[in-house]
Amino acid sequence: MNNIYDVLLNFNKYYYEFYEWKNSDNIENIRKIPFFKVNNKVYLNLKYRDVVIKKETLDLLKKKFTLLDGQVDDIRCLVTNGRECIGIVIDKNGHVIGRSAMLYEEEEEVLEEARKIKVTKIEFDYAGDRYDSSRLELERKELLYNF
Repeated sequence: MNNIYDVLLNFNKYYYEFYEWKNSDNIENIRKIPFFKVNNKVYLNLKYRDVVIKKETLDLLKKKFTLLDGQVDDIRCLVTNGRECIGIVIDKNGHVIGRSAMLYEEEEEVLEEARKIKVTKIEFDYAGDRYDSSRLELERKELLYNF
């Protein structure tokens, strides 16, 4: 586990690429955040599925980080498979409640550092179905459902 400094993240329930971010989103400037390297299967499950991190792994992830404008109670970290990187938010019960893409330059910095570290084993249980739609598709589905 290493740390990366000064990154912009936009946490949402579903994963959105950075070019799908909106001006109305709550984009956070995080001063210091830990990152972990995981295998590809774990990475894809964290990115696209509702999962619950197990207690033993949750204790490993509890590391301090600093937002530029304060502290929060949720655990935030970056996860990479060596080819891509995402930010995740985990509540105190272990549910992954937020995901964020990274800006290209910041992601490249994490990927460069990730070459030097070993894979961390993250254990979790599935809590829901897989989803991998774009932001526009999800908003249209929600609009139709509410209509």
